[in-house]
Amino acid sequence: MADLDDVARATVVGTVADVVGTGPALEAWTADANARLAGVASGRATRPFVLEDPTGAVHVRIPPAGAVVGERGASAETTVECGDRLSVTGQVVRRRDGRWTLTGPGFVLRKR
Repeated sequence: MADLDDVARATVVGTVADVVGTGPALEAWTADANARLAGVASGRATRPFVLEDPTGAVHVRIPPAGAVVGERGASAETTVECGDRLSVTGQVVRRRDGRWTLTGPGFVLRKR
C-alpha cells in the first residue's frame, strides 16, 4: 500500500485478495415481507479481509455502523468475495505488527 504514515483517513480502491475464515468477506441481505413481520428486516455478516492495489495491501475491518453500498445501491443485497473490486474509505490504523487497517468511524465500502 502506498505510504499511509501521517494519514488519518484514506480511500483505497483495490481487489479483495484474502478473507479471514470461511465464506465471503461480507453478506448483506434484506428479508422478505414475512420476515419483516417477525421483526427481522435486514442483516449482515462480516469478516476481516485484505484489499490489494498495485502498491501493496491493507487490512479491512467493517465496523458495525459502517455503510455498505452494493452494485444496486445501499439497501440492496450484497456479497463481497475474493476477486471483487472495491472502494473502501475509513480511518487508517497502524497495527502493532506494522500492517495498516481501514476501519470506522465514517466507514464506507462500495462494491464496483
